[in-house]
Amino acid sequence: TSSVIFNTVEDMHHALNNHHKNTLVYGRRGTMTHFAFRDAMTELEGGAGCALYPSGTAAITNSILSFVKTGDHVLVTGNAYEPTQLFCNKVLQKMG
Repeated sequence: TSSVIFNTVEDMHHALNNHHKNTLVYGRRGTMTHFAFRDAMTELEGGAGCALYPSGTAAITNSILSFVKTGDHVLVTGNAYEPTQLFCNKVLQKMG
């Protein structure tokens, strides 16, 4: 088997420019299985799209970072998921 991902540089550029259209670029940007699961979740939930994360902590922190900017306040209860509390208390606090 070959370890070549793209047959030509043109194929690579096409994939890079179309990675949002389920074009395989490289494993860290998604695989065909990743794309199929994402599409299935979108369809099952009747959504406009789906983002997949490798862990719950990654999903939670990305969700927070999508909406919070420097100077905002985040209220997190004492019984929230411990990694979320740590993220807010350590990372977000450093960001102001």
